[in-house]
Amino acid sequence: LSNLCTESEGYEISLLDPKHVEHLEVNINASILIKGCNTNQTIWSIDSQNNGIINLVQGDLTINNIEFQFTTIDIPVSYITPSNWFIYGGRQGYSTSLIVNECIFQSTSGLSRDSMIQIVVIDSKKVEISKSVFNGLNYYQPSSISMIFADNCSYVSVKKCKFQDAFIVTTQSAVELQTKVENGSV
Repeated sequence: LSNLCTESEGYEISLLDPKHVEHLEVNINASILIKGCNTNQTIWSIDSQNNGIINLVQGDLTINNIEFQFTTIDIPVSYITPSNWFIYGGRQGYSTSLIVNECIFQSTSGLSRDSMIQIVVIDSKKVEISKSVFNGLNYYQPSSISMIFADNCSYVSVKKCKFQDAFIVTTQSAVELQTKVENGSV
C-alpha cells in the first residue's frame, strides 16, 4: 500500500499462501480488496502482541475469503493475540467503509480483562457483512469474545451470516448494531 495505485478500481491484494501472519494498518484514501485465493479461506493471524489484525483508519476496504484466528502465546507469560479485535474500522473525521464477504471468525477460550470483539466499526459511512461465519467455542466453554460491534455508522448491513456456539461471558452483546447518525440505516 506504500506504492501509488494507478488503477481506477484501487488496490487488489491476493493472499496466495494458506496462512498469512501480519498486522495491517490501512490509512490511505483508496479502495482496497484483500482476498484469499485458495478453495478454503486463507487463515490470517498475528504472532506478536498487538490490539488487532487489521486497523482501518481511512479508505474503503473489502475483505473476501479469509479466516481470522486468535493465537495464544505462552512465552514469557501466556497471552492472547490480538488482544482486542480482528478488524477495527473507523475514526472520526476520516472516511471509511468496510465490506466483509465469505469470511470465518474464530473464538478462543479464556477470560480477558479487556473487551474482545471480532469486528468493531465506529464512525464509518458503510459496513456490509455477508455470507460469513462467526464461531464461538461451544455451549460449555465460556469466552470473552463478542462478534460484531457497529456504532455511529451511516449504513450497516449483516446478511446471510451464521452465528454459532457462543457462550459469551462479558457485558457486551454477541452482536451490537446501533447508530446515532441522522437518517442512518441498520
